[in-house]
Formats: sequence, structure tokens, C-alpha cells
Amino acid sequence: MTLRFSKHFLRSYSKAPKVVRSAFDKQSLLLLQNLHHPSLRAKKYDEARDLWQARVNYAWRFYFRIVGDAYLLDEIRPSNNSEPAIQTLSRQHEPPAAVRPSVILQIR
Repeated sequence: MTLRFSKHFLRSYSKAPKVVRSAFDKQSLLLLQNLHHPSLRAKKYDEARDLWQARVNYAWRFYFRIVGDAYLLDEIRPSNNSEPAIQTLSRQHEPPAAVRPSVILQIR
């Protein structure tokens, strides 16, 4: 499987706090190894659009589709039930660096 990123995902990733980007990098490795890893809590989010949701951390989620042998990452955003955590994380926000997710791997 491989990871592929939409432009929207890359914009959202670059604006996310550094702690969220680091957590996503770790979680994306787990996704490549095992979609059903307990830490991901991956689930089908929207059956009609074939959209999946997985956990970055308590406060953030990422959304993706599975097409062939690729995970197409569409979005990374705060969870709906995490307002206090978002405020805490936003205080740690650093200005966005160049958009370069540290994980673009292929595992066979």
C-alpha cells in the first residue's frame, strides 16, 4: 500500500500544530502496516463516498479513501468533540513550514 495526499490534505497538514503533524506521521506508518491497528480506530465514515476516518490523537482525525493499493488522504482536521483540546494545541502552533509530510512510503 502507498499513501497519496490531496492538495487539500497538504494545506490542512501544513496548518496543523507541530504536535499533530508528528502524531499523524506516526499514525500513517501504522496505517501502512495495518488498517485495523487499535491506535488508529479506523472506521468507515461515509459509505456513499467510500470515506474512512482514523484517529491522529484525541483531538484530531484524518479522512481517506482506499483505491486499489493506495490510501488517498483527503483531509486532516480537529474532531467535533475536542474544542478544549484544540485551544490547547493552537497555543503550541508554529508557523507552517514547507509542506513536506515526512511519511510517503510504500510497503509491499
